[in-house]
Amino acid sequence: MIIYGKQLFLHVLKNYPKKIKEIYLSKNCEQKLFNEITKTGANILRVDNKKAQALSRGGNHQGFIAKIEDIALSSLESVKNGSFLVVLNEITDVGNIGAVVRTAYALGVDGIIASGVKQLNFASIVRSSSGAMLDMPFVIIPNILDTINELKQVEFKIYGASMDGQPINKC
Repeated sequence: MIIYGKQLFLHVLKNYPKKIKEIYLSKNCEQKLFNEITKTGANILRVDNKKAQALSRGGNHQGFIAKIEDIALSSLESVKNGSFLVVLNEITDVGNIGAVVRTAYALGVDGIIASGVKQLNFASIVRSSSGAMLDMPFVIIPNILDTINELKQVEFKIYGASMDGQPINKC
């Protein structure tokens, strides 16, 4: 998976240096930062701006691009041990998912369950979540109803949101 942008790159460098497989730099950086980058042991490649643009698919890479390990999905069993989960049903927009992940992380959510999706662009979710996706257990399940019933059996309280629903303070 390719990540790009200085802040996301620095987050991964600081918190997950072992996940970095290759680093692509299209700009010079401070010697202190370059020393930190070399400590990862990852292959460091200098690339021109055209190659950097291609790697970041036209995104604002700011000269920092890395190939990192793919996201490892969690199991439903592992997140059921938590006490606060977010379930996303048929939400496919990676910007929205990233915003939910970022907010869920800030609120102390124990995991996120996604249903009604076959495949997600995790690189985009990592970027839109500002790296929080790397810290959040994430599960993809095929059937939301079975999962909700399973969560009820282990005493989760289930709340749902709908555009046509009522405000939470009235529930």
